[in-house]
Amino acid sequence: MKKITTLLAALLICNGLMAGKVKTIIVADTRSNLRCGIQTNVAFTYTVLEVVAAQLEMVENFEPPILLDEFRCNKDELQRQLSGFSCTPEDVVLFFYFGHGARSTDDKSLFPQMQLKDEAGNFTSDTHVPLEDVKDILVKKGAKFVFVFGDCCNSEASWLRPKTSSLVAASDGNSEFTPDPRLQRMLRQLFIDNQGSIMTTGSQVGTPSYYIGPESEGGNCTSNHFGMYTNAFWSTLLINEDANLTWEKWLSTASQLTQKLAQERSKNTLKQKPIYQIDTKPAAPAPTPTPKPTTPPVTPKQEPVPPKQEERVKTKQEETAPTPQEKQEHKIDHSLQKLLVAIASDRNSYEYRERTAKSVLKEVFAPKARVEVIAQNGRTIVESETAADFLERISLAERLRNISIRQQEVDSNGRTTYLLVHEVYEKKQ
Repeated sequence: MKKITTLLAALLICNGLMAGKVKTIIVADTRSNLRCGIQTNVAFTYTVLEVVAAQLEMVENFEPPILLDEFRCNKDELQRQLSGFSCTPEDVVLFFYFGHGARSTDDKSLFPQMQLKDEAGNFTSDTHVPLEDVKDILVKKGAKFVFVFGDCCNSEASWLRPKTSSLVAASDGNSEFTPDPRLQRMLRQLFIDNQGSIMTTGSQVGTPSYYIGPESEGGNCTSNHFGMYTNAFWSTLLINEDANLTWEKWLSTASQLTQKLAQERSKNTLKQKPIYQIDTKPAAPAPTPTPKPTTPPVTPKQEPVPPKQEERVKTKQEETAPTPQEKQEHKIDHSLQKLLVAIASDRNSYEYRERTAKSVLKEVFAPKARVEVIAQNGRTIVESETAADFLERISLAERLRNISIRQQEVDSNGRTTYLLVHEVYEKKQ
């Protein structure tokens, strides 16, 4: 970690950081029979958040999502993550759940319980967690703004006990966006300048939420599988032309679109009406930071780094079964992601980009490391290259505004052996 901290010094001095962070938690039951649609929901959510970060010019402020999928999608792991989760009064917290859900006949909340499992993969009444409990926990953490989203059923289950406490398809290419000051202001008003909390889920009390698409197409999941509410929710934002879009209008439009999709897809045999609850007010203006004296850029030091085993990301081969000790799986190195964004930015000098790329290659990557670039749809690989070729390419790139690390593997010495990334480009005018 010391090598990346040293390399990052110049970046932070040159660019500075805004006060608050945008922190995202995604819980996705990709072991369920809805896995194909859930995988599309996750990919769509990642992509839209990455484009929003680029449009806001706040890539540094958007932390990589905490993703609980596969064996990590269980009640105990969620409790561990929420217990250790921290935020400041300037932070924005986004929570998404994709999977099965239900409600007790005696539940008082309008929102469902998430059908989580235990670490062995079994679900009972005790492993269900109310979506509203998650919202309450996150609000108590003290964030400025909390948004909780559930794409799951809200149907009644007699055995479940109450607890107290138009389509936009993802393409097979890179993501692109056109800088738009009006859109930037709108996104700030929605995500940054609000204070409070919002909850929404895919269906009203006593009704199901639907996932579209056959469970397999030749055994493979495709972008034709998706949760109707997730698709309608993000599509409403992407096709919106109203510079004054509010959360009320966004959610009501997404609810109407979901109802329309359910009727069209089922020839009027299915009904699904999402619900939402808004409790927000304009956020107080952030305090003006005290100007710091100008400091010349720091030349990154190239120091040998001792291995740090406790932070090592597990490889695919090691992910065969869950264990109670697995608390740091798939933890993406946010510092490395910041460095990649800096190397890719044509707003930095070529000399800086080239120098940083060489340092990262030498200090961070293993000798035979490879990088793959994944498409907007979260499935298609659009580029596969060595780490050296990847770093050279992005150091010469134009209009590359965001690079997010979707997957990272390291060796026993702590050096990166594999990266899976997604790239977001500004459209050529």
